[in-house]
Amino acid sequence: MKKLNLLLLCALTSLVVRSQPDSVDNTWDDTIAFRPGAIHLQPVPIFAYNFMTSKEISEFRTMLYRINKVYPYAIEALAIMKEADAELVAREKKRHQKKYRKETEKELREEYKDQLKQLTTRESEVLIKIVERATGENLYDIIKKYKDGITASWWQSVAKLAGLDLKEGYDPERWRYMEIILKAKEAGAYIPMK
Repeated sequence: MKKLNLLLLCALTSLVVRSQPDSVDNTWDDTIAFRPGAIHLQPVPIFAYNFMTSKEISEFRTMLYRINKVYPYAIEALAIMKEADAELVAREKKRHQKKYRKETEKELREEYKDQLKQLTTRESEVLIKIVERATGENLYDIIKKYKDGITASWWQSVAKLAGLDLKEGYDPERWRYMEIILKAKEAGAYIPMK
């Protein structure tokens, strides 16, 4: 009899008590409601990477560190190159172009010489590759365009002493970690150092 009463009690209470109402308000989903005056933050994509070996992880982190260090210089260099191209087109006479090049080079040396001297050879190489990737030209041709062939050859010989080749150009297959990181940066993704 006790079991029957308990079963009857459970059956009656289940009719009265419900876990959820019949109509569920689906307008909230799983997001937070924004109140007036609240700060709305844009979503930030997070770049996740999975590598198999510790060597790959180490190479990726090293490349990420180097890119984070030189990326502002690369962006600045590209902006200066764009501005210089516009100025050189606007100046019709060769002597005016030459004068502009000399003045600009002097200003840039004063502004960036000490900072760029602090870069290691590999960081300089990363900077070169970022510029080559963005312009589609190798650095030898870029120097030749803004200076002359003799200066470009001189810098090529200096680069060879450091183990670099200015005529090589950017190869996304060889620089795959750089390509992955730069694509993520361009998409505005956050890349954790882990």
